[in-house]
This record gives sequence, C-alpha cells and structure tokens, in this order.
Amino acid sequence: MPIPPQEIEQLIEILSRSWDGRATGDEVDAIEEFVRRYGSAGVEVLMQASSLHLELQRLVESSRVYDLAMDRVRAAAKLQQFAERSANEAMSELAPARRREQRKFPRSGFVWAAAAALLLAVGMPWWISSQSARPDRPAGGNRLVQQSQLIRPSTPVARVVALEDAAWAEGGDIFVGSYIKKGRKLELTAGQAHLSMVCGADIVLQAPCTVRLSADDEVQLEDGTLTAQAAKWATGFVVITQDLRITDLGTRFAVSTSKSGVVEAHVLQGEILAEPMKHRRPRHSSMLLEKGQAIRVNPFKSSIDLIAARNEDFVGEIVDFRPLRPIPMWNTGVGLMPGDTDPHWRLISGSDPHGPYPRDSVVTVGDTRSYKNNKPEVSQWISVAEEGYPGVPPESVHTFETTFELGGYDLDTVYVVGQILVDDAVNELRINGRPVSFKRWVTTWDEFDFKSFHPIEILEGFVEGTNVISIDVYNSPSNPSTPADFNPTGLRVEWQAFGREHR
Repeated sequence: MPIPPQEIEQLIEILSRSWDGRATGDEVDAIEEFVRRYGSAGVEVLMQASSLHLELQRLVESSRVYDLAMDRVRAAAKLQQFAERSANEAMSELAPARRREQRKFPRSGFVWAAAAALLLAVGMPWWISSQSARPDRPAGGNRLVQQSQLIRPSTPVARVVALEDAAWAEGGDIFVGSYIKKGRKLELTAGQAHLSMVCGADIVLQAPCTVRLSADDEVQLEDGTLTAQAAKWATGFVVITQDLRITDLGTRFAVSTSKSGVVEAHVLQGEILAEPMKHRRPRHSSMLLEKGQAIRVNPFKSSIDLIAARNEDFVGEIVDFRPLRPIPMWNTGVGLMPGDTDPHWRLISGSDPHGPYPRDSVVTVGDTRSYKNNKPEVSQWISVAEEGYPGVPPESVHTFETTFELGGYDLDTVYVVGQILVDDAVNELRINGRPVSFKRWVTTWDEFDFKSFHPIEILEGFVEGTNVISIDVYNSPSNPSTPADFNPTGLRVEWQAFGREHR
C-alpha cells in the first residue's frame, strides 16, 4: 500500500529525535509499528531516512564497521528476550554477542535484519536509560538496589606528539608528552600541533584551529584545518563539524571549516564516510568517498558538492607513524552475574574465614544500601562472596590481583589509569610488586563514598610480557557501638590503558 507523505515526515522527525537521544518509548514503538504496517516498503523508507542504508558491500571491507553492523543484527534477534528481563540480565547476554562470533547471515532477509538492527539502535538507548532510571530495578536475584548516577572523572583521550611553533589561546599545560582529557577545547592560534588519539588515529592541527576532543575516537572541529591519519586497526575515528560528519574507514583525510561556515572533507588516502548533518540533507544517504575525492558543504548556497581533493593544501603523510594503541585489561566483573567467580581477578590473601588463598574473587551486589548499580557490560563490584553480609572482619586486608600483557609496546609510552570504587580503602596498589603513588581515600561507617570513582594512574614499572597489578583493600571497623562486627568489603575497577608500539 502507498505510504502517506505525512507519515514519512513523522517518521523522519522521530528518527531525528532518536539519533539525538530524545525519543520516547511511545515514539520507538511507533517506528516498529510503521515497519510492521508497510512491510518492505516501510523498511526501505526507514533505511533511507536513517542514513544508515549505505553501500553495504563496500562497508564490509572495513572490519570494524562490519563487526559493528553484525553486532547490532545479532543483538536485534535477542531484543524480545531483553525486553522481558532486567537491564542487568539483558546486558549480560549482550556481552557475549560482542565477542565477534564468526558466522555469516544469509543474504535472504538481510534487509529485514538490517532494519531490526536499526530499530535496536534507535530503541535500545531509550530502553536502557528508562530501566536505569527505575529505583527498584533488580540487580541480581530478588535484591533491590537504589540507583543513582555514578561519577567517572575525565580520562585522557589524546597525547601530544609534536609541536611546531605552536601557540594556544589557553594552553600553558600543553607540551610534548602531555595528555589531553576528554571534553577539552583546544584553540591553536599559531603553528601546528600533532596529537595522537587513544583510539589509534593521529591528528595534525593547522592554526588557526579550534577543536574539542569529545571522545577518544571523536573530535569536533569548530574552525580551521585538521588532517587525520588512522591505523588500519583503528577504523571508525570520527570528525564532526556543524554541517558534516566524517567517519574514517582506514585512511588519511583532511577536514576544513571556515568562519563563513563552508566545510570541506578531502580523502588523501583510502576511504571515508561523509554524512551531511540531518538539517542539511535529512533524506539522503551518506557518501562513500575514495582517494582523490572531496565534498564541500556551503550553508549559504544550501549546496553539497563533490569536488577534487587538494592534497597540497594539507600536511603530508606522517612518516614515523606510531599511533597509540589500546591495551586490553579486565575490569572487575565484566560479563558476569552476581555469584559468579571472576577468573581475571584473584584473591591472593585475606581473612581466614574466606580462605584458603589464592582463589577467584566473586561478583557481588554487596551492601545494597550503599553500593551503586552494577553494569555487567562495563564493571561490577567483586568481593570474597556473593552476599555482602555478614562480610569480613574489621581491620582485615584482602589483596586482589589481576594481570595484563604488554608485548610489542614501547614501555616508556604506556599509560594506565584505574577508576576505582572501594569499600573501605585502598591501602596500597602495586605494579609488578612496585608501589604506585596516589592520594588515599577511605569510606567509614557514617560516610559512604561509593558514587564517585577515584583515578589511580600508573606511569612506570611496566615489563615486557605479563604484568601484575595487586590492590590491598582495607576493611574499616563498623559502627563504633559494634566495632568488632563483620561488615561488607568490595572493589570495583574500570581500566583505561594505551601505549605506542615499538618501531
């Protein structure tokens, strides 16, 4: 049946709100109903309006983009199961789907699978946020946990590699070797600055240039010129301007935006995905551009033009290209359920009632009156047992230990930071037996500090091969009226780690 134009307009408006994270549950339901009502015609409209129905045959050449698409398709098949479970249970099933299982989907029905993935992409953020907002959401078994937003301090997203006659509007703390944290706005008034993003892409800013580092794989270019060069394994780096979104597909490219608002993206090597922002071209798909091609968006002429790339206007290829590469490390409790043992976090020593040692730690919801929400896909509390009570003896110390591998990295460039929640204090943190300096904090019986992660940086002490991190967790006495009573103890850690590979 023909689709009324007003319904198409309504769909586009709902999708626009969805990509901005503003769609309601009823609006997500309306998208699903649209697809059911109009069948394959509705699917085609959905994919066109979403700007995600790209030349899939070309996109699969990029493994990271392909993996992401396949993750969403696989996850879509489980959407109904997720809706019937708590958010924690749902995400614990989503984690295995991200292990890049090597199986192919048949071509027949692929459009429907892609549409389902799009619906998941639209609906899942809303569904998860609505679940997270429920104060009575189950965290495991029949326990009820009071939810609140955890605070995570900003972490580095880039490292300064080189500066050439660089001057900053505000940048007294910017020097070669320094780290730039997430969300920082940089205004380069003179010279050039070479930054290495944590995701594996390097960018060179040419003054005058204003840019905001919004994530470890995304920057917002407000004014000026930026040239990016990404490692083959770092596909997916994004540069956003007011009128254009550029996604790296394994390449070298340049983006410029003038004070008059004209934006250009030039492919110097490889390929990029160029997406005019929805207010410029809401009904057209993205464009896949190859070496030698460029796109210009002119807001005053309301035009989008394909032009030839101008290599001579931008910095050349980075010859000694040694991008930062993420280092795999295990957060506490990832992909597990309360009561599961965590094989990546061992208890090396502790109080006698919970021995013998060494042994695996256990995922816990802990003290349900004060611990904040576990997130199996990110991190969870671990302890000596699933139950928070009766706990462990006062004044006891339990040592948790994890390992990670450093093979092929320049150890002088390795950076590790642990975002830590602890009940009650970290007495000492060691890397390969060497104590790490940090400002100690402690939680007492009347002053809980379980809502804000505390960062501990590790900058030295690394070795080739297996590295061992040991954390001594101290349990303080309970209420002064019952100082000898056992009480809960626990640890929650989220890592960020990266470094440059050997030449």
